[in-house]
Amino acid sequence: MHDNRARFEWVDGVLVKSITEGKWLILDNANLCNPSVLDRLNSLLEPNGVLIVNERRSPDGSAQVVKPHPDFRIFLTMDPQHGELSRAMRNRNVELFLPMPEVSTARNGVNLTFDSATVRFELLQKLFSSSIQESDFLELVWIGLDHLAVVDHNIIRSWAKQISVGLIDIPSDCHRAFLSAVRLFEVCTGGGCIQGMKQIYHRVSQQLGLPPGFEFAQTIQPLNNPVLVKLTGKVNTSIDLLQYGIIVDLLIDVVRFEDHLTSVVNNTINQPLSQLSRLQRSVVNNTSRRFNEDSTKPLATFLTESIRTLRLALERADEATQVFHKNSTLSVKSYFLLLTDLFDIANVSDFDEAVFLLHLEHGHGLLLDLELQPTTTELAKALKCELERFNPAWQLHSGQSMELIWSQQKSRTPATFRQLNLSMQIEELADRFDGLIWSTNVPLSRLNKFRESIAGLARMTELISDELGSDLEDIQTALDELTAERDLLPEVNPPYLQPEFEALRQYRAASADAAAAVEIEPTIGLLAAQPTKALWQQPSVIADLTGISSKNTALATIRGNFPVGVLKTLEFLAEAPLKSLELLQQEILMMATNTAKLTFIVTSDHHSVLLCLLEKLHHQIANAHKDCLHPYYYQALGSDHNIWQMKEELPPSHYLRNIVERFLRPSWALVKGNDQHRALKDIASAWILFFTGCLHLYVTDRPFDPALKPIVARDRHRKRTVKLQKKLSALQHFEQLTTGPDTNLRCRLLEEQLGSLGREPDIEAVLRPQFSQMGQLQAEFSNILQSIISRSPEQHKLDLLSSGDQSVNTEMQVLQSNITQTIVRLDQGFRMYDDITKPLVEMLHGLSSGLVMARIAAAPAMSSAEALGFICQSTPFFGMRPISLAWQEHEKFVGLDNGFDSSGLKYLENFTVMNSMTNNSSASAPIAVFKVFHETYEHWKQQLNEDQRKDLARSSMYRYRGGEADADVDDERDFDELFPSFEAADEQSPSRSRSPNDPRATAQLLAHYQRSLFAKETDPVKRLVNLIQSSSTDIGRLFESELVLTRSPLPTQALACGLLLKLDDNVERMNVTSTKPSSFNFYNEANVAEAQKLVSIVRRLQARFVQLKQAWPEHSTLDDVLATATELLALKHTAPIARLITK
Repeated sequence: MHDNRARFEWVDGVLVKSITEGKWLILDNANLCNPSVLDRLNSLLEPNGVLIVNERRSPDGSAQVVKPHPDFRIFLTMDPQHGELSRAMRNRNVELFLPMPEVSTARNGVNLTFDSATVRFELLQKLFSSSIQESDFLELVWIGLDHLAVVDHNIIRSWAKQISVGLIDIPSDCHRAFLSAVRLFEVCTGGGCIQGMKQIYHRVSQQLGLPPGFEFAQTIQPLNNPVLVKLTGKVNTSIDLLQYGIIVDLLIDVVRFEDHLTSVVNNTINQPLSQLSRLQRSVVNNTSRRFNEDSTKPLATFLTESIRTLRLALERADEATQVFHKNSTLSVKSYFLLLTDLFDIANVSDFDEAVFLLHLEHGHGLLLDLELQPTTTELAKALKCELERFNPAWQLHSGQSMELIWSQQKSRTPATFRQLNLSMQIEELADRFDGLIWSTNVPLSRLNKFRESIAGLARMTELISDELGSDLEDIQTALDELTAERDLLPEVNPPYLQPEFEALRQYRAASADAAAAVEIEPTIGLLAAQPTKALWQQPSVIADLTGISSKNTALATIRGNFPVGVLKTLEFLAEAPLKSLELLQQEILMMATNTAKLTFIVTSDHHSVLLCLLEKLHHQIANAHKDCLHPYYYQALGSDHNIWQMKEELPPSHYLRNIVERFLRPSWALVKGNDQHRALKDIASAWILFFTGCLHLYVTDRPFDPALKPIVARDRHRKRTVKLQKKLSALQHFEQLTTGPDTNLRCRLLEEQLGSLGREPDIEAVLRPQFSQMGQLQAEFSNILQSIISRSPEQHKLDLLSSGDQSVNTEMQVLQSNITQTIVRLDQGFRMYDDITKPLVEMLHGLSSGLVMARIAAAPAMSSAEALGFICQSTPFFGMRPISLAWQEHEKFVGLDNGFDSSGLKYLENFTVMNSMTNNSSASAPIAVFKVFHETYEHWKQQLNEDQRKDLARSSMYRYRGGEADADVDDERDFDELFPSFEAADEQSPSRSRSPNDPRATAQLLAHYQRSLFAKETDPVKRLVNLIQSSSTDIGRLFESELVLTRSPLPTQALACGLLLKLDDNVERMNVTSTKPSSFNFYNEANVAEAQKLVSIVRRLQARFVQLKQAWPEHSTLDDVLATATELLALKHTAPIARLITK
């Protein structure tokens, strides 16, 4: 039965119906509603929110949950004059502020209210009344202009005309900029881009059922209406409004830049030529030939045509052409920004060509990406044609692998200018110290400690502390004191054995692995005149190994001159002055000690060392180019196989193929030859070919700084970031002036672009000067290409050199001189480019070393080579052969004018020693001994007859004997012979103990040899030692050390024994305690002990008189004393005491 009684029934209200049916609901004056009631909407307004109706329960007792329809929208209106909404409610809504219409007052005082067609211009007028900096005004004007409606494009010209005649107030400093912006904006909005937007606006209005004329009320920049932009995503169009908005922004930037470029070009005509920037110079190239050599010659034309091409492409970017999509638009924008970068780089006074060319290379890469996109292929081709104007300038034709080699071998450089300045100060102190080191009387140990202190200070430059500054001042003070002492007592006392110590240092460097357990004294570097800077600077492996920087001791390990050089120096040791006595004693001891330690290294094969080093360098360069080499390269590492196998897919025209075929592969073949002992000529060819190829790979023919690429990328990132931030700030400012909030869709898009840029790229700290020196450095590179690389000898010239062609030898000398001068300029002139120049200097050292090897290999043998060979062949432990004492072998050397005692006496000396050691003498030995005695007798008889003839002439009664004055002269001569004064003694080289021209000495030697042959009274071992020392003396005297490229004809193994014995003998002789004689001849014998005492006394006297001189500079007697002391110390340390005390 139906119940007709009254009852309650649930009826959904307007809110619930709107939620479920997807209607739009407006709550007018929402702030007047009770907050507790209004907050019931909080759960609905949250993301994925729902409305919970507690008043309506289901049979199970749960509250009703109402889920909103997708099309449901709710709008709340309020007047802040009557209260506010809760913070929770405001956080769940998008707030829009609608200001009250304002009344504009014209100049005539009539109040005018703008109609709906012109009210949008009110946004621009707000900019005129607000306090905005002039630098930000223009950016805000452009934002205001793109907020105008499409229909406003037709009246903007008349509005600008009203402004120009003064109907609307505008600051005078902004007047011209505003009118220029309006003019350019008309150009921007006159192309097909606007027509495309109108078509999309029309489609949207038709789909949404909007009234006619809707599309004409939309802003020129579609991104100003985010709701409409979102709706266009549902319309079937190839390009939506979001994409058109990006194109409009880009078009505006292109037009603005084109106008700025045009103004710069037009203003160039009135500028003096000396003040023109590179961009302006490219403008006047058509009228002046002065700048025809500029790499930027086509710049003005390139920028003008490229910008024009971009502008036309953007103006035609409507829906019908379908030119741009998202990726292509970003690529075009990147290329446009590159054009602005090129403009900025070339329109300044301090033009950096290396940075400019890097941007051109970057532009080439951008066009390759743009060309791969099908919709922009034609545009990319057109832009590429413009970029090809620079092909001769920016493409590398040499040094294409510079970046690869640089990244592998770059040296560490100071990170800051402060570190660089501190390093240069310390290097200056080191140079001062090197110049003073041998002009003072400071002991060797203290000099070495001082040197180590400077090196330790240099290693601490990264700390830059106050303590470091005080240490620097202490060293400067000490050097000032040494300089003052040197000025008062000028005296140069270099090491007597400096070339030999340099050779010893090279031996240590050449076999570092073999000598790992052998520690030589650190003072060796000091005595070898090694620069103090070498203690902390990154070592040059090649220069350290070859000593190529030392003119007379280069490649001492290859020339093998160290043993004979030491022997020759020891022969003239008596010439050392008194002032060098103390240093000389330490030198001899150190030379003997360290030579004994390194005997194994000195006598080893150093050709293999050079080959091993070159093999390592081959692997380094191959590793830098591993992407171009066949995978087989990795299997060839450490083997004898060819590592220079190119990938098959590498183009035939690839630059590396040519370098490998001409230089690297032939060099590798010489390194890995079949012969176990390669000739020096082949080693030299391998070095020259390898380093010539490396120079081709490294030395560029245009300015190129590999460190600039990451720096330019970082600067580009900074520039893009600043520009986006500036535009974002302007948009936020405009929004605050017009609507209240400081964000909108365009702001969020800019924030996304800033985010897409990512963090600033991290780059390794590479110091570069404020004003680039790449132009000067490239001039050096060009000089290297012309005067070194192009003149590097190839194999046929090396063959001519080996055949004795002096013209080739002269060419190589000139080439070495060019290399030396270039290295000096690179080391001293480009300190902030050390990371680039150090690998290059290393290559130049390698090429110079190869040239020296080639010249050594082709150098003629010294004239005394046969005599030296005879001495070694006839001396035990020097390579004596069993037949060396046969007279038939000995006769080859009879009659040679080789500068030493007659070969007969040498043979007799060797024969007596060997006869004392063994009784198995040759059958022809007695005959040989007889011939020696007979020849000596004939020589003595001839000399005796000559002497008798002279005596007879002097004693003849018919000879005039002079007057009384002549008799006085004879008496004085006789007195001087008995009591020599030594005042006028001629300083001659020490005479030998036996001379072939002294009959008395020859007779004594013959008697000694005869007694040795028959009596055998002397200890045989002692006689053998004496023979070895005697042969070592002869070798040292015969060796022609003045020949710079002379290679010793004797193997170092043969001279090791004699060298050590001679050094030991000189150590004993220079030892004061062991050489102090019980008695000696005061007039003609040396006494090292007494000489050392004299030196000590004179040194103390000098020190005291220097102090007196400083306090009493005008006293002339002090100068006389110091001058006499200097003269005394200049005498030989082997001079008799009677000669010394006369001072």
